[in-house]
Amino acid sequence: MEKPLRQAVETAIRKTIDSYGTVVREERFFCAVLFHLLLSDESRIAAFLKQCGIVGELDLKSARVFVEYAMVRDLWNELEGVENSNRFKIDFILEWLDLPDCLRNLDVHSFNGQFVSGIPSNKYIQSPARWGVKNICKSLANYPELIKIACKFKWSFNIKPDIVIELDRNTVVCIEAKVESGEGGYPSSKEDKAALRRAALPGFSCGQLELQEFVMKKILGFDNVEFVFLTAKGKEGAGAPKWSAVFKGFETENPTVQAALRRIEYLENLK
Repeated sequence: MEKPLRQAVETAIRKTIDSYGTVVREERFFCAVLFHLLLSDESRIAAFLKQCGIVGELDLKSARVFVEYAMVRDLWNELEGVENSNRFKIDFILEWLDLPDCLRNLDVHSFNGQFVSGIPSNKYIQSPARWGVKNICKSLANYPELIKIACKFKWSFNIKPDIVIELDRNTVVCIEAKVESGEGGYPSSKEDKAALRRAALPGFSCGQLELQEFVMKKILGFDNVEFVFLTAKGKEGAGAPKWSAVFKGFETENPTVQAALRRIEYLENLK
């Protein structure tokens, strides 16, 4: 009879696996635990912000906490069904991208066809999230600086900070959380990197934290933004606390939280 994987691994590591919390490495699990803690009590938001070096007079009674903060994507989708939505969309794109005249007065299908990766819609201007780097490089082949801006603009519609705390309409704390991986960046695929090389832009890239700053301050227009890079092995300090330090800052005997703390301490100590 086949041996269950749990039993096989227990035999190999000589350790009882009584819960997923014993082996978990999934970043979204730790983010979910933190999200729960922040939602449950405003005093925990205050403790977390202090741990991150964010202090001062803060009114946390109306603080809102969100996970997988896809506000750029969802704002764009809010325009669906709005009268003249295509005009709103193209005007916004043209405010950000100084496109050549040959691309400014195209019909919906033709405009989408210049940038969208996949089948272009003939009904509505599609989200820049659907643009392909290869298409951008081809359509803007004579404008290398514009290619850079268009790529950054496109990536802005794809990025989703792990957790965001909105303190008021114009003040937010943007949290990027890592466990074993380091900071990501764009372009991420071999195809996109190859397209930029062919466009004579082999070294062009944008770090994940750089893009988050661009999104929160420029695309979304928040006046006051604090950035937190939460890691398992990084240096502790303002804006860059360790997971274990954050979890220890919360007073709770919840078994899931305690399992998360034990596991993250183990991962922090791995060489």
